[in-house]
Amino acid sequence: MKHLFLVHSNITYLASLGVILRENLSINDVIIISTSKYEINYPIPTHPQLPRPFRQIFFHPIDCICVVKYIDKKISKMVDKEEFIAYIPALLHIHSTVITHPLCKEFHFIEEGLSVYKEQIDWHDVTYYTGFQPRYRYRGMGGVKQQIWDISLLLRGYKLEIFRLPLLYNSFFNSCGTKFYGFSEDSFYGVRNLRRISLKDVCNGFEWKCYYEKLEDVDIWLGQFSSANKSEKYEKIDQYVNAIEQGCAKRLLEQGRKKIMIKFHPIEELYAKQQTLKMFNRNGIEVEIIPDNVVLEIEFFNAKNIRLYSVNSSLLMYASFLGIECNSICRFLSYRSNIQIPALWKRINVL
Repeated sequence: MKHLFLVHSNITYLASLGVILRENLSINDVIIISTSKYEINYPIPTHPQLPRPFRQIFFHPIDCICVVKYIDKKISKMVDKEEFIAYIPALLHIHSTVITHPLCKEFHFIEEGLSVYKEQIDWHDVTYYTGFQPRYRYRGMGGVKQQIWDISLLLRGYKLEIFRLPLLYNSFFNSCGTKFYGFSEDSFYGVRNLRRISLKDVCNGFEWKCYYEKLEDVDIWLGQFSSANKSEKYEKIDQYVNAIEQGCAKRLLEQGRKKIMIKFHPIEELYAKQQTLKMFNRNGIEVEIIPDNVVLEIEFFNAKNIRLYSVNSSLLMYASFLGIECNSICRFLSYRSNIQIPALWKRINVL
């Protein structure tokens, strides 16, 4: 029996390793597939993105148009036509295609971020399966675009039955045999069949290559991106940077610390990055930018006496599992302080 993991981020990758340790799986039977641009080469390399990005249609037209058939063939080849168990973070159409593969005999959920800690979920999220926000009628130009997208999915091999599968894990709480692998007792809120995995076990169970030889006694700011619409984006970003100054920069100065490392969010706006750097420089705080390719979750495995600052980044949650001091400045940013995840707030310091 093969074990096939679908990952798209550092957390889903680390969760996969946690399952491997928990279930004592043979590495020879494990296949980890990226469903995004995410890739990592150690300790277990990921297979390239599945399916092919649609932008490759001119180079691989058949693979990009006949998507489901392409995925089925790739999966069959990867598992050497053996039966397999799938481990997934959610049920977007790629995951739904994999778990309905003729060779897939079971599927289970792995932790993918703060969403598994929410006590309440918007019912619209259950139907979110494309790049569009849920719309239940085709209206205006947005409706035309969505209609074209929906038709294209059918033409590419996705059956309506695939889209009828619920997106989120909570729809499968009572599904016979389905397991939920999470990093804490609060993972997958409300589930009964929770299988605990340990971030510390993942740290100790594999050999890791860190970017920094020594990450000790440092302060780190974790950037976040703005979800505001265009008309109020710059105003929201200015409020965001002001909150960083009030909650983080002034605290550092009060403690006599004049250096900070910054890890910007991969899709953080350029304006937000520029304003953040200007603010720290204005306060006389030296800044060292952590490169985008650095995986902080892995760096934390060997870090000592570090202090993290952010608004409500999921990294605060996972760093707290490793005993790292985590601080949130959400009190200085009213529109980001109402996130309903009690499991997060009980593990971090709200400044």
